[in-house]
Amino acid sequence: MLTKEECKEAVSILKDQHEYLSFNLRANYPFSIEMIREVQDCFEQLIKEHFDTPPYRFDELKINMWVWDEKEKKCNKIIEIEGKNIDFYYITESIDKFIVEFEEGRFFPVTKSMEHQK
Repeated sequence: MLTKEECKEAVSILKDQHEYLSFNLRANYPFSIEMIREVQDCFEQLIKEHFDTPPYRFDELKINMWVWDEKEKKCNKIIEIEGKNIDFYYITESIDKFIVEFEEGRFFPVTKSMEHQK
C-alpha cells in the first residue's frame, strides 16, 4: 500500500507530465489534456478521502454506530444520544459506559484508527 506522500508524488508526476502524456497518447488514444486533468483531480480526491478522513458532524452520528474517538484514541459504539451528550461503550476491558459531550473534530469513521496502528 502506498503512503500518502507516495500517492501525492505520483499525482505530482502526472501533473508535470500531462502535456507529454497527452501528446504521446493522442496518436493511439483520444486523450485530451482536460481528460488527464480530470483523472488527476479524481486521484487527488481519492487521496484526500483515504488519508484525510473528515470528522463526523454531530448530525451524522447515529445510535449503534462505531466511531473512532481521536481524543481518546479508541473505537466506540454509540449507545445513546441525548442533546449534545453521547453515551459510548469504548473497546476496553471495562463494561462501563462513558458519556462525553460532542466536540467538533473528535469523532471519525473507524478507518481513521488504521493511522494509529502504524
